[in-house]
Amino acid sequence: MSSNGLTRVYLIRHGETVYHGTGKIYGQMDIPLSPRGEEQSRELAERLRKKPIAAVLSSDLQRASAGANLLADSLGVAVRTHPEFRERSLGVWQGLTWDEIIERYPLDFEGYRASRTLYRIPGAENFEDLSARVLPMFNRLLGEFSGREFALVCHGGVTRVILGEVLGLTIEKLFTFDQGYCCLNVIEYSAGGEGHVALING
Repeated sequence: MSSNGLTRVYLIRHGETVYHGTGKIYGQMDIPLSPRGEEQSRELAERLRKKPIAAVLSSDLQRASAGANLLADSLGVAVRTHPEFRERSLGVWQGLTWDEIIERYPLDFEGYRASRTLYRIPGAENFEDLSARVLPMFNRLLGEFSGREFALVCHGGVTRVILGEVLGLTIEKLFTFDQGYCCLNVIEYSAGGEGHVALING
């Protein structure tokens, strides 16, 4: 049980991946953490080790679930994975570098540059689609863990959608704050369901 009857969420972006520094975008590609990403995940697990976290939830992509397992092991709790918390699909762009995207899909790149959150890349999701996938499952977790604390290890797009909902931001404003590798965000919900962001990109 959290203090003061609050529902407290530790919302975590996964650590650095093996694609870091390559210029490739990966979306829902199932790529692993880099050695640095594993180290970041262990450091965060140690940071949260004494928190009264009831459960660890995770995307089912390995770069998130690997960090979730490290955290759960340190807490002595179980991990549950949910595909609803996967990163946004980037369709035909997945696995390409930005130079390759500009060369192969110049018109789509211009559309994306004009509206990063709303433009639909071929075969991809935009942030409206991502919100429609993520938020219903997140709200179910809030009900399940009402008055307790839980951790969710997921992806930058997912954390932005959840934080944006609490902060009352429009979708166009979801990139007005940073979400670094393995960053910690903390959201607290009152018994009435009102959310408060206590920490962002920590």
